[in-house]
Amino acid sequence: MEELRSILAQSWSNRKTPVAFGADILAYKTRANITSNSLSSRLCDVLLEQGSVGVSPSPLVLEYLKYAISIELVQSLHFFLRVNVYVDPAIPSQQSAFLGVITDFVVHIYAVF
Repeated sequence: MEELRSILAQSWSNRKTPVAFGADILAYKTRANITSNSLSSRLCDVLLEQGSVGVSPSPLVLEYLKYAISIELVQSLHFFLRVNVYVDPAIPSQQSAFLGVITDFVVHIYAVF
């Protein structure tokens, strides 16, 4: 997980696009030879952990999370099961930001059906 944290930190500090971040994660997956399920779980935890630091999540980290879910680097099930572990109910801006992510995907899922 340290390498995923490092990729996230480097992407964030260089202000890489979500697409470039996703490409770096896919390169890591190939290099580390890990399963999609394992990557999904680990990446979800790393993104949620970083997103829950401070009073409000970084908009860029939220974009990385949304993109990772949209291209299934992070399975939506992992996100929905883990988000309550990381989001502090005492910090309304965190709740609001992550509810925005949830809303985006619920609307998308509803539109598909």
